[in-house]
Amino acid sequence: MTTKICSKCGIEKDLDAFSNNKTRKDGKQHQCRDCNKQYSDTHKEEIKLNNAKWIKEHPNYYNQYQKDNPEYRKQYRETHKEEIKQYSDTHKEEIKLNNAKWIKEHPEYRKQYCINNPEIIRKCRHNQQSKRRGWGNPQPINKSFPGSHLHHLHVYDNETGEIDHRIAINIPANLHKSVWHAHDRPELMQEINLKVMQWYYGLTIDW
Repeated sequence: MTTKICSKCGIEKDLDAFSNNKTRKDGKQHQCRDCNKQYSDTHKEEIKLNNAKWIKEHPNYYNQYQKDNPEYRKQYRETHKEEIKQYSDTHKEEIKLNNAKWIKEHPEYRKQYCINNPEIIRKCRHNQQSKRRGWGNPQPINKSFPGSHLHHLHVYDNETGEIDHRIAINIPANLHKSVWHAHDRPELMQEINLKVMQWYYGLTIDW
């Protein structure tokens, strides 16, 4: 059998027009790719909410599936390079925010990653230090205190979006760790900087 009739549009199409499904006798989905895409495009929010709900109810499934199917993951990325690249290019900010949120919610993963990848971490720190040297070395606006961390507030140019200058300030360690942030992520720097300013000027915040 080299063709199949789509249960949605009723058109007979080549098997390549259908996604794979190991649970079905013919190994293919009952609806063609075009019909599936049309449904996905018109039900984006509903699908997104359902996926988020399922993942929340099955927190360990995704991680376990990745561990149990390394070859499938590799093969999928190889055969879907263009789709993955296109999605990454058109959803950069969403991906960044989701990654930052995930890292914040899974601090143990970040810690383990640092242990397992010391060379990558070393290079990242080296690059970060090089960039900081280029920004200068401002003196802290306050004195250090027991348990303090030195934080750099990055002030961005509104027109270019690039870092214009930095302000150094000593803040409580728990405050510094409350928001995962990075110099190349203005949206995250804005969140931590706001908390720092609220703390520095004595506003009431429940940490």
